[in-house]
Amino acid sequence: MSVLVGSVCNLSLYSCSASDCLFCFVNVVASLCFVKYLHWGLRGIVLGTIVAVMGRCALWMPWYVMRTLRNGVIVEHLETKAGYEFVIRITPSLMSDRHAVVSTRHEYLETWLLGNGGTMKFIRGEPTDPSLAGSVFID
Repeated sequence: MSVLVGSVCNLSLYSCSASDCLFCFVNVVASLCFVKYLHWGLRGIVLGTIVAVMGRCALWMPWYVMRTLRNGVIVEHLETKAGYEFVIRITPSLMSDRHAVVSTRHEYLETWLLGNGGTMKFIRGEPTDPSLAGSVFID
């Protein structure tokens, strides 16, 4: 079982987080239950891994994306007939300050429309880095 824990968690001295430990535990428990109680063997180990990965995607990823997007600053706003347009400068921090890679230096400008009815709509996004000038994202 220790081989399973080490290979699935990919824990190292530099990149251990709470989500790594939690979902590693979920992986081991789910795999153990599938193998011991349902007698699924290798299929149970694979299914336990899938359950842990899906759980991590469903619970941890939305929080991480929202935390990354909260680093935005409104640089411009404009009142239109449809509502208000906001241009937001976003610098995503992709890793924690305690790890080797702190953040990306790329900034993106996103334009959002806050409609009169209270709806939010993404209009476009574009990088501020000249090397990425051709990469314009439009919804």
